[in-house]
Amino acid sequence: MYELLWKILLILQPFLGTSIVTAFGGNFNNNTRPWYNKLIQSPLTPPPIVFPIVWTTLYLLIGISAVLIYNNALANPSTFKVDFLWKYLAPYEVQIVLNFLWSIAFFAWQLPKLSLAIVFAMIALTAYLLWKSWFTNRTAFWLLLPYGIWITFAMYLNFYIVVKN
Repeated sequence: MYELLWKILLILQPFLGTSIVTAFGGNFNNNTRPWYNKLIQSPLTPPPIVFPIVWTTLYLLIGISAVLIYNNALANPSTFKVDFLWKYLAPYEVQIVLNFLWSIAFFAWQLPKLSLAIVFAMIALTAYLLWKSWFTNRTAFWLLLPYGIWITFAMYLNFYIVVKN
């Protein structure tokens, strides 16, 4: 039962975090639409409908990836605390928190430079998680890779806004 609870939490956590941020901070996209629309944006900026579809898919993929790493860690209980909790879960959690902070910094606080620094940290942590998952579970790596690619693209979009505005 305890293992099932962990797995459910790992998959739902990105969705729950987004719901909490939205509930307490309102919908940043709608509340700041006039500010955002005035920004000079990259010609590669996707239409608004793309973002909820991509993020929903990515959140599901990173949650499943974390479950696969968790399953691997369960196979060796003697190293579970070090290998999973400290070397994977702690950076994973920090990265998830940074993901939510990016939305707050960019939309609620309207600080594109701060959000750019946050996305750099997200990329660094995701690169670490990709490296760990490559040696732990290749399926977890491939499920996490689209997220790494997307936040790299998000970094480009954020950088473009910082430079052009």
